[in-house]
Amino acid sequence: MQIDLMVNTLLALLLVAVATVSNALKFKKHSIHRRLFHLGLSLFIGIGMCYLLYAGFLAASPLNVVICGTICWMCALFFLSFLIDLTSQRRVAWFPFVYLLPVVLGLLNFLVPQFWGRHIIGSIGLSIVFVCSLLFVISWIRAATDDRSRRDGEWLLLVFIAFSVGLVICIFRALSGIFWVISLWYVTLHIVVNYLKLLQQLTDPENLLIMENVFDIIVILDSSGRIVRLNRRGMQISGYSSSLINGNGNSGWKSTVGLIATTDRDGARLSTRP
Repeated sequence: MQIDLMVNTLLALLLVAVATVSNALKFKKHSIHRRLFHLGLSLFIGIGMCYLLYAGFLAASPLNVVICGTICWMCALFFLSFLIDLTSQRRVAWFPFVYLLPVVLGLLNFLVPQFWGRHIIGSIGLSIVFVCSLLFVISWIRAATDDRSRRDGEWLLLVFIAFSVGLVICIFRALSGIFWVISLWYVTLHIVVNYLKLLQQLTDPENLLIMENVFDIIVILDSSGRIVRLNRRGMQISGYSSSLINGNGNSGWKSTVGLIATTDRDGARLSTRP
């Protein structure tokens, strides 16, 4: 049984490590890759430390328990941070302080009664992560401006729910099952972001033809005022590529809109209309 758990843990860690390194090599391409790298690194450390504590290779001292709990909660926070970028949600000004929350939860995991208290905190925390994840993905689907991007969001929602159900089942079955579900979920995210062209501009062929062949700038905003599409002329003036528009949230786009609205490539004044 011990050998079985070790082999399954090593294989799960290998999957996470390969995808994490792959995203580390694409840091400059998109902020999503940086978020995925942080998520993968925390998952690798978290899975490894949980196994060492469970197998008895690492002493269950107060410090180790707090560190392990902090890393596990950091994984959940990095996952939400990834979803915020992927779905172009707004980041509130105080969001950086949220990264202190895993430390607090890690301490609570040690201070509360060791069985029921820890399970209650874990259940509440995971429920919050699950609900926030659903809200992020659903908002992405509702803000989609074409059928294909909407279908991509719907498929990601189905996959997320399926893996969440699998994780809940494994929690009551075996530790190695939890490791496998988490690692496969991370690899699925890696494939979705890197190989399904999720971050490229998607639109109907006729609309794309019109948008890309007019001299005027065409900017499409969602209901929250975030840029979701920019045509070729706008990219020439702003200097941004299409891959930088989706998944980067609202940060930095005010300056881009100002640049597009006031100057063209030759420095001429442009007029803006509501």
